[in-house]
Amino acid sequence: MTEPQSSSSLDSGGPATEPPFTHVPEFTFQPGEFDVVLCIDFIETTA
Repeated sequence: MTEPQSSSSLDSGGPATEPPFTHVPEFTFQPGEFDVVLCIDFIETTA
């Protein structure tokens, strides 16, 4: 069984290649350096 190949406008018959741009983050969060805040808007569901 063969896997399907993704197609693009530049497809030359081979597998698709990754774009040349690579994202470089300005900062990273390490474990313990942040708090998680969960905000739930329940007004939309109880209107």
